[in-house]
Amino acid sequence: MSGIINWDESLATGIKTIDEQREQLINYTNNFENLAVYDRNGCFTACILDIHKRFLMYIKLEVRLMNAVNYPRAEEHIQEHKAILKGVKQLVLRTKNKEIFTNSLALSFMVDIFTNHMCKSDKDMAEFVRNSGFTNEQFLSLRDR
Repeated sequence: MSGIINWDESLATGIKTIDEQREQLINYTNNFENLAVYDRNGCFTACILDIHKRFLMYIKLEVRLMNAVNYPRAEEHIQEHKAILKGVKQLVLRTKNKEIFTNSLALSFMVDIFTNHMCKSDKDMAEFVRNSGFTNEQFLSLRDR
């Protein structure tokens, strides 16, 4: 699939479940390219709401993982999550209020998340997790909580 962000191994953290969720978020981000300039038939709103739900799940899983390995930069990482969620919530409110804006605003926000958080902070956290000896099996047990 060709899109604004394309999944490849350079985006991978090496933690299978996180990588699967990241790839899904990228696919949803690329769906913005297929949406109209404003929210026709609720498609844009539905997509934003789904991304918000997926981010919440992704972030909860990351927080469990950071706590499990005593990640030293967890608080800083969590603050980045809060900023991301605030931005997604603003997009949700704007679409619920039927504000008309181009999908380029949402796209630039999503690209910023990938370039400034997922490709930097998440990769640093994942490297710490891998170096801690935390296994994928242990990670899967966190996911199921």
